[in-house]
Amino acid sequence: MSCKQTEEVSALMDGELAREVANKLRKHIGTCEECAEAEMDFILMRRQIRGLAVDEQIAAAPRHSWIGWRISIPAPVFGIALLVVAGLVAVLLANRAQPPVGNAASPLPEKTIADSASLARFDGGGKAQIYKETRR
Repeated sequence: MSCKQTEEVSALMDGELAREVANKLRKHIGTCEECAEAEMDFILMRRQIRGLAVDEQIAAAPRHSWIGWRISIPAPVFGIALLVVAGLVAVLLANRAQPPVGNAASPLPEKTIADSASLARFDGGGKAQIYKETRR
């Protein structure tokens, strides 16, 4: 390609040139055999590319409505709710098994001191053994 304007023919075919530049190039193509041949090559190439285009368009996949994700939400929510309920039951059962802490009044003994005697022995670890003796 000896003509410097042959490379601009592609830009002309793509519509990338300003109106004045495009008009000058069209006049040049009318006088330059090399640029006219380049223009014809681009026209033929464009026709071949358009011929390769798909005649039928493939239908787009149907979009799922909001119902699809609405149904999938309850499973995780149900799982979390189940864990919360199980945790609450475990806490309530653990509290029920422990004796109440506080200043609860001691129950009154069924027997008076005169009826029985108690002895206690403590070891170094704070454990106590209580020995009861009942008088009759």
